Amino acid sequence: MGDTLSPRGAGPDAGPAPQPPVPGSYPPPPGAYAPPPQGAYPPPPGALTPAPAALTLIEPPVTSPPEDRRDRYMPDDRRPSPVWQAIKWPLRKALLGIYIGIQAARRRKAVALVVSALLIGLIATAVIVRQLTLPAASGVAIDQPGLPSIPASVMRYLHGQETYNAQEMWNSLDSSARAQSGSSESQLQATLNQERAQDVQITRYVYSGGYQSPDGTSHYTIEVYAMKSGQMGTFTWYFVVGSNGLITGVNSL
Repeated sequence: MGDTLSPRGAGPDAGPAPQPPVPGSYPPPPGAYAPPPQGAYPPPPGALTPAPAALTLIEPPVTSPPEDRRDRYMPDDRRPSPVWQAIKWPLRKALLGIYIGIQAARRRKAVALVVSALLIGLIATAVIVRQLTLPAASGVAIDQPGLPSIPASVMRYLHGQETYNAQEMWNSLDSSARAQSGSSESQLQATLNQERAQDVQITRYVYSGGYQSPDGTSHYTIEVYAMKSGQMGTFTWYFVVGSNGLITGVNSL
């Protein structure tokens, strides 16, 4: 008797209580007035229209192109120079002419061979004429007579030097040459013996020049190759031979 009565259906197993319907959750009944949607009709004349919302444009970031290192070394004025403009036209024409000539030679090989032979002949003729018409080079006049034969006195002197024979060398000298030497045959032999002790050997003679003077004397140069202590040396002997065939002077150059 003391328990409180609950509404019908509100027992412990009953669900939640029903809720009233939300306005607008059901469609209007047929024939009911429905207000037109906003913006369905144009505004009346003179009415203020709201300004459209401002649009924000998002532009991609502007990136500068990579720097070309060549630009820093190139001049600002990149127009071709007047010199190049002057030679460009004839150069192009020359290259064009060469190209046309090559193409024509490929098509007519026989004609090309004939023209090439003529050009080679003309060039060779021009070179020969040029060489023949060149003026003579200015300079001193040098006589180039044939080398005379070496006299017997010079040959004996060279043989005595090679064989360490002072007598053979002394007999090839004229009396004036003996007096100018300030020596004697015995002193000359002592010098040759000293050279032999030092292992001085004559290995080669070269006849390098000679001529005969109008007064009867003759002049000769002999290149001497000598070996001493395993080392090669070269020097020149200059002989003057008198009209009697004996040596009147010997000098080492």
